[in-house]
Formats: sequence, C-alpha cells, structure tokens
Amino acid sequence: MLVPLGVNLSDNRFSVKPKLLISQTLMHFLIVFAAAFFAAARCESTAVGDPSLPRIAANANQHAAGMLSEGGLTLELEIREGAFYPEDESGPSLRVFAFAERGKQLQIPGPMIRIPQGTRIHITVHNLITRDVLIHGMHTRPGKNDDTLEVPGGATRDVTFSAGAPGAYYYWATAGGDTLGGRPYKEDSQLHGAFIVDPRRTVAPDRVFVIGMWRDRQLAQESFDVPVINGKSWPYTERLEYPVGSEVRWVWLNPSGNVHPMHMHGSYFQVLSAGDAEQSDPMPPSRMRDLSTNLMPIGGTMTTLWKPERTGRWIFHCHILTHISPETSAFHHESSHDGGQHTDPMNHMAGLVMGITIVARDRTRVEHKSAQAERKLQLVIAKDKSNPKKYTYSLLEAGQASQAGGGPGPTLVLTRNQPVAIHIKNQLDEATSVHWHGIELESYFDGVPGWGGDGSRVTPMIAPGRSFDALFAPPRAGTFMYHTHMNDLLQLSSGLYGALIVLPEGTTFDPETDKVFLLSRNGKRKDGELLLNGSTTPTPLALRAGVRYRLRFIDILANNSIVINAAQDGKPVEWTPIAKDGADLPSVQSVAIPASFTIAPGETYDFTFTPEKPGKIEFKYDLILLDEHVTQVANVTAEVR
Repeated sequence: MLVPLGVNLSDNRFSVKPKLLISQTLMHFLIVFAAAFFAAARCESTAVGDPSLPRIAANANQHAAGMLSEGGLTLELEIREGAFYPEDESGPSLRVFAFAERGKQLQIPGPMIRIPQGTRIHITVHNLITRDVLIHGMHTRPGKNDDTLEVPGGATRDVTFSAGAPGAYYYWATAGGDTLGGRPYKEDSQLHGAFIVDPRRTVAPDRVFVIGMWRDRQLAQESFDVPVINGKSWPYTERLEYPVGSEVRWVWLNPSGNVHPMHMHGSYFQVLSAGDAEQSDPMPPSRMRDLSTNLMPIGGTMTTLWKPERTGRWIFHCHILTHISPETSAFHHESSHDGGQHTDPMNHMAGLVMGITIVARDRTRVEHKSAQAERKLQLVIAKDKSNPKKYTYSLLEAGQASQAGGGPGPTLVLTRNQPVAIHIKNQLDEATSVHWHGIELESYFDGVPGWGGDGSRVTPMIAPGRSFDALFAPPRAGTFMYHTHMNDLLQLSSGLYGALIVLPEGTTFDPETDKVFLLSRNGKRKDGELLLNGSTTPTPLALRAGVRYRLRFIDILANNSIVINAAQDGKPVEWTPIAKDGADLPSVQSVAIPASFTIAPGETYDFTFTPEKPGKIEFKYDLILLDEHVTQVANVTAEVR
C-alpha cells in the first residue's frame, strides 16, 4: 500500500523493525498513521514501528529496469518515502526517500538503467512526496552536472534522450535535505541509481556496486554513519564467489559525499576506467598499474579487473575506519562501548566491506602446504608500560637486539620469497589481530578474524593471553604495512601499526639512503594530532647532494588523506615515482615529476629522489580537513668526493 506521508522527516531517522503487525481494519490503520504523522511532524523523535512506511528492498543491481525494445528504453520511476533496512531485515531502519519502478517496491540503490550504446531513452518520473526533487544524470553521456530535471512535489515529468558514450555512470537527486559539498547525506541520501551504457560489442560479465552513505550530521569527524554497498552494510552485504583464476570485473559507483580508498586483501587489481556521473574514461595502457588500494573521490566511479590467484575468503573494503567500524555506526555506536562486538568475529566490522570466496575450479578441497620457515620472528603486543592508553609491538629474533614501539611499531624488514614464521603473542586485555597489508599470502594468515581462511579453517581472533602463528613468503619487494584488524579505531590510534619493507634477495636495508615516512594520527577522530614517524616535530633529515635516495611514504591514518609537498627555495623539487602499494610501476610511468601528491589511508608510494644542490628542503604534510600540518626539514650538504 502506497501512503505518501508528505511531512518533514525528523533529524533522527533510524528506528527498529515494527513489532506490531498491520491490522486489517481501517480504524486501526488510521490510528497508527496519525501517530506516525504527528511524531514525524514534531521533528524531534524517531518513528518507531511505523507500519505506514513501505519497506525498501536492497537492489543487487543484477537486473536492468524498464522495457527495452527496438524503439528504445521506456522507464517509469516513482519517488516515495520508505523504511530502509541496511542490515538484517528484522534490524534497525531509516526513514528515507527512494526510487522505484512504477507500482513496484522501492529500492536502494534505485532501479538500474542499463542499455546498449545508441539506445533512445524515455523516462517518466512521478514525484509522490511533497518536496521538490532535482535529478542529475537523466541525459546523454558525456554530460554536465548542471543539466538537471526538476520534478515538483506531487508532479510528473518526462525526459527523452540518447544514451551516449559507453561507460559507467549514475543518476542522483536531492530533495531539500542537508548537503555536504552539494551531496545529500540524510533523508535524500539514497536517491541514486546506476546508469550503465554498454558498448555495441560483446560485453564481459561484470557486477555493479553502488556506495551509499547516510550520516546524522555534516562533519565527518563527528558524524555517526550508515555506509552501504547496494543497500546493505557488513555483515549483511552480499557474499560473492568466483573460481580461482577468474577475470572478475566490478563497476563501482560513488554517489556519496565521501571519498573511499578501496582496499583488496591478499592480492592486486587494476582500474580499467574511471570517471564520475557525467563521464567515463577508459584507462590508457600506459597508465595501467597493479593496486591494492585505490582512492575513489567524491562522486567518482571506477571499473576494476581482479584475477584472484589463491583460494580462500577475502575482503574488499573502504580503508576509512569510520566507514567500517561499529564504533561510528549510527546503529551501534552506543552499544559498541560495552566491547561486545570485539568478541564477535563477524561483528568487529560494519559498513563498506564485501566478502569474497575464491574456490578451486573443480571445487576440490585445497590443501595448503606452507613452506618451511627460513626465518622466525616473535611479535609481542602489549600495553605501553609508561602509558597504559598506548599499545606497543615488540619484535624479537634470535641473535638480534629486540625492537619495541607503538605508533609506529618497529619497521619489519623481510626478504622476497623467503618464508618467514611470525609468532604473534597478545598480552593485551582485549582480542586483536595482525593484517599484513598488501602482502600476497594465504587467507588464513591475512588477519581478518571470523572470515579469513579456506574451507573449515577460519582465522581466529587472538584472544588475551593467546598467540597465533603467521607464515608467508612475500612474493614481491616493496613498501607495505602491518596493523591491527580488530577494534580498529581504538587499537590503531593507540599505536598498533608499523612499516613493512620487503627487500629483493641478496640485499640489505640501508637507512642512510632508504627513508621511510609513515603518516598516522594518535586520535580516533577529531581528537589527536597528525604524526610523521610517530612525531609532530620530526627530526630533520640529513641528505647529500647527488646521492640517490629511496623515499617510502605510508598512510595508515584512520580516516584522512594527506597532501604531501617537497620544495627547495620556494619551488617544488622533482622526484621519480617507482612503486605504488608495493608494486613496481611500468617504466613509462617512472618519469620525473614535481614533488606533490595526495596519499589516502591504506596507500603506499615509493619515489627515487636525488637532491641537486645543497640547501634546505621542506617536506610538508597537510591534513586539510582538520587543519593539521607537519613539516620536516631536510638539510642537504654538498656531495663528498
């Protein structure tokens, strides 16, 4: 039954599933409807158990909307208000506006428009709410963001256009709700849907995923959120399964007002195309690269290719912790303080996380035979004796001096293709885990409790007083990181992270010419400070003109990207990019460029740099959102001959 309420929504819109079933009598319906109307009109309380709201379905984007014929695509859309269940269908809900095909159930994201290139499209939009709605993206691609369709409250509008250029796009709308950077984030935050134009040739199979974000306030460092992928939040997101060696193509669309550095565990992927709602640009072969993390900007899109080489269970997730943490979930932030989610291996994450299972092609059971360890390490996790609010890693190896530290932990230097066994011992009073970020390894050792592993073997949490043995042989040399993957906001901000360097066989780490720059913060959200290698005032560097250095940059901030610049005498110096996320760049991409770039959480970048002349170089690190800045000076002396 369609019942447009026609009232303003309250500022606090999430509610629990109705416990009261709708009566068959009209009188009972009117009583319930009236109660819901006045509660919403007060704009000060949540609507609890409101049976007048139609239920909104999660849209997996596996079926195209409308009627496609030789004459083109005909599609009728409606905009209505409904109850959105981002988690379990019996869980909490949000009052939001959503799209539906006419006469059908509301969907989040909205009905997918998917047509071949050259299709003529006729869309009719029925606005069944009282607010005016401004729709972006109902036009030929490529297009312009200001080419919009306005549909007044209660009105119907038609639009006809040609599909345009092939690519991955989306449509989105605003309905008078609060916005951030022009993007809605409250009751109209879910008014969006995929718009895919396929080329005339045969199209490779793919899946389409739309990222949505509901927030209770504007400031990202203060808000409690409900992030979703195709209308669901982990652990209720869709489970995917592919045979090992498959060519897995995903289309990712980000209509939200947030950036999302998307990270793949245990392997690499490539970006085939990138763009936004209005344009889609294929990635030229000269710009292709292997990635374990790729930053999706606000409003951005990307089409990815992944060829999984190992069986097991993996995750693909946003590396902004407030987008995957129960502690910042609008539904769970109050209950998260009791620590219960940190003992439930499936509920230590919430939000933008996809679970993927890779199986053998013949579905036979895979026997993982680990190589005999050639090197053995012990990693002890404990509270800092001088500051109980800080956590530390201690690294021990027979015949070597122990190393200890937190925020960051000791730099872990391994050798390519050398099997290493790391005995992890938890001396905290809470469970933890260690994720070897960017390393290609077996899923069981990847550090995702309750999900990682293969078959019946499941990665455990490392409970207080317990230990876990990780065994792997890193297959490529590069710059990586290790960090906690439990109670992430608290443990990461308390110091459980460190740099992980993998060297080619037969080489040693030389800190005189090999420099690590690890960026972090010592606060969960707006609290704390920006740190470079654990300090707000890092020690000056001593460099020599004419000497070639390798600079390794790592961003393990919980939530923020950092703008990095290096200048001498007021002008940018030049350096040469050589690796991203631990993967070497193609030679065509390794050319000298000005020393300026942005690094997102979960990313690493490597450059070679040769100072040309003596003097002072300033390396500046700027966290724009929080107005936090760190400067490190490099004093360059003349080359010694």
